[in-house]
Amino acid sequence: MKQLPYRILAIDMDGTTLNSHNTLSSRNRNALIRAIGAGVFVVPATGRLYSGLPPELEEVPGIRYYLCSNGAVVYDKADCRVLHQILMPPETAVWALRVITAHGGMVDVYLNGRAYTSRKRYAHPLQYGVQPDHVETFRRSRTPVADLADFLEKQKEPVEKLFSIFQNMQARSRCWDILTADNRLAVTTSFETVIEVTDREATKGGGLRALAAHLQVPQTEVMAVGDGHNDLSMLEWAGLGVAMGNAAALVRSRADVITGNCADAGLAQAIDRWIFQTNV
Repeated sequence: MKQLPYRILAIDMDGTTLNSHNTLSSRNRNALIRAIGAGVFVVPATGRLYSGLPPELEEVPGIRYYLCSNGAVVYDKADCRVLHQILMPPETAVWALRVITAHGGMVDVYLNGRAYTSRKRYAHPLQYGVQPDHVETFRRSRTPVADLADFLEKQKEPVEKLFSIFQNMQARSRCWDILTADNRLAVTTSFETVIEVTDREATKGGGLRALAAHLQVPQTEVMAVGDGHNDLSMLEWAGLGVAMGNAAALVRSRADVITGNCADAGLAQAIDRWIFQTNV
């Protein structure tokens, strides 16, 4: 069998692997199965928790490793263990959470592989930024609590990630400036209304680098595909960084190559073109 150029394929979820309805198209699914069958490690690289991934992705046979919470956690499904993690100290997470809520952001806290949200957001997700196609996944993967800051202070445990959605874009901009000025944090976004916060060393690129070292795969044999600002670190670290056609302009400008849009199974196109080196 011909040696494939890439042995690890890291794939973002929303806007890359999953379509606008939060589902996996048959063309993308078949392309992933084909890559796995050829010996490629297909690695979902997501801002989501492992528990927040759609069930149909779990049904793709052969996916073992996951980069979760924007690379804060690298998870081995086969052995049910965390291979690598970089977490925010609890006091840092509480400070960032208070900054976000003071600016009107609705926050989810990712802690110990689970997500916690306010009771108000859990009860009325559509009113607080959750898209209709994501409500089922949101409710399945969240635990409501009365006061998130109080909850974190009592837990006194390090945090994977803070995910926040804003309705007021001016308030979001002010909050962004405050958070990005703090060198304890890595601050990024996947959508224009969102701010995502992890420890400064926790990125998709860092998680992918750690996994590649674990699997003893050289950087040159790693391919990454994504569309959002939170994908930049892995696209820039990978041997081949592929931006979706629907990616943000900054992401397209920094990627090595560009594939088709998510709606047109651009991920499958990328797998055919650069892993199997066929024309599409």
